[in-house]
Amino acid sequence: MKHPLLLIVILLFIALSPWVHAQEKRSEPPRPPGYRHHGLPRDCVPFRELNLSADQSTALKKIGRFYRRRFMNLSADLIERRLEFRRILRNPDIPMENIRFLWQEIETLETEMGRAKLDFYLEIRQVLSPEQIRSWCPLLDKPFGRKRGWRP
Repeated sequence: MKHPLLLIVILLFIALSPWVHAQEKRSEPPRPPGYRHHGLPRDCVPFRELNLSADQSTALKKIGRFYRRRFMNLSADLIERRLEFRRILRNPDIPMENIRFLWQEIETLETEMGRAKLDFYLEIRQVLSPEQIRSWCPLLDKPFGRKRGWRP
């Protein structure tokens, strides 16, 4: 009777062993000195830490509103085209030229979104002082990302 109990204990230990190991916290790879997450320098700060003047803050809010609206429109168009692409790709009656044309529209919208992001960052640089530009981390301020309510 001792042997079946021992066998059950061993089987439970083996069965739970991978689950226990999967729960272990994995350590992050070491970061270079002077850098924080994502390889950003430690002296790199978001807008809210740049000590903006009232004029700068107003200008950045205006820029943010304009580009947020622009990006939302491009995003909506892109989503619409991607859904249409999925639909026509599965339809055997659609000519390949139509599929290629729609794919080119998608590529064009993606390029426009990239240009909008670049234009946004370039306009911000025009508002900031040289010292603020050196300290600013654009990657910490994502006006178009999932972070809602972006404010300079």
